[in-house]
Amino acid sequence: MAMGYIKIHRKIWKSDLWKLDAKSLKLAVHCILKARHEDGEWFDGRTKKYVLLKRGEFISSTRQLAEEVNDSVVGTQKRIGFLKKIGFLRRYPERSFSKFLVINYHKYNPEYEHKGEHE
Repeated sequence: MAMGYIKIHRKIWKSDLWKLDAKSLKLAVHCILKARHEDGEWFDGRTKKYVLLKRGEFISSTRQLAEEVNDSVVGTQKRIGFLKKIGFLRRYPERSFSKFLVINYHKYNPEYEHKGEHE
């Protein structure tokens, strides 16, 4: 996994995210961390094709997310549903994977204004 950082503005305290239970907040932050910080491609080993991913998108599955945040699959499914309901996350299921979009990703991880700032 690429190393780097994200910026989370203090206005998160006043957002719907801050009102979440701890496991849902953990999943939300995890999604921000997994999301691409710039457009790119992901190779699907099953179909042998490249998938275009835009800034704020990532590829995963409920099972994989559950393992990564140390939660049950059922609990993670419930939390994904809630994150979708509050307008934080969108899921695009495909045949061999799911593409997720962190809605308003730019609010949680703004683009760098100065070149070299993130290096």
